[in-house]
Amino acid sequence: MCKRLLSLFLLSASALFLAGCQTSAADAALVPVTRTLELPFPYVSWEQDANELLLFNERDLTVMLYDVETEKRRELPILGMQKDSRLVRSTSKNQFAFTRDNNVFIYDMRENVEFPFVEGLMPTFSEDDNKLAFWAHNGELLVVDRTDEWTFEYIDGALWWQKPCCTSWRPDGDELMYFLLNPDDVRQIKLVNTITKEVRILIQGDFISAASWSPDGEFIVFRNGIFDTLNATIYDPDLACEVARIPMDHVAPISWSPDGESIVVKRNELAIQLIDIDATLGEPLADYAARVCQ
Repeated sequence: MCKRLLSLFLLSASALFLAGCQTSAADAALVPVTRTLELPFPYVSWEQDANELLLFNERDLTVMLYDVETEKRRELPILGMQKDSRLVRSTSKNQFAFTRDNNVFIYDMRENVEFPFVEGLMPTFSEDDNKLAFWAHNGELLVVDRTDEWTFEYIDGALWWQKPCCTSWRPDGDELMYFLLNPDDVRQIKLVNTITKEVRILIQGDFISAASWSPDGEFIVFRNGIFDTLNATIYDPDLACEVARIPMDHVAPISWSPDGESIVVKRNELAIQLIDIDATLGEPLADYAARVCQ
């Protein structure tokens, strides 16, 4: 009953931040089990390889792949990166997409060449790599199908005073998640179905940031809070249920590993921290979530 009422509540226009089905397990004090890597890169995300991190240094605009097991580094000769470039990896075509001068470029790792793709910002590949979602300059969220003569489709839109960011496809699904900043500093994480165009507000609050999908598409993790209340919040978007809050002492971004075992966050300007999810929760995430969201 609680799940049903909360789902209806979040679908309404008066959705509140993280209200609903939470038990003592969700609020229990957790001690994060971590591993620290001394890597001075302001931007970090996980790649398709469970051992590989994508690093972007906004100071000297260098891009690097880092193997967390062997500690080997491979610099990518991607020229013309900018501080606000958002670099994302395709899942199968050995390509990256990124933005430069308000345009989306594709970089091919095999040929070490780049080519302009479309005018827009903040690209993201679908799970099968056939589609690429991006934000047009007029605030429209569009999807281009790369297999069907570049068919463009309108999915959603942001108002001129809103700032969208960080769109990502749900793994093995037809939904797009994105982060939205309103002028009153109220932040939202929204989910839009690319087939039905249905839009849901997943999370709303003052101190949240962009979210990352678990590789099975069952959960999201996002940064929430400030100062001594800062945490990585794991959330079930289908049940509208907060699963856990893992205390952090560092800043965004947050990215989920492809094997589902860890999340990576920035600890400070000189280090990156990996949080072991199951070890922190004391049991597998699925079991922990089943108890919390029952």
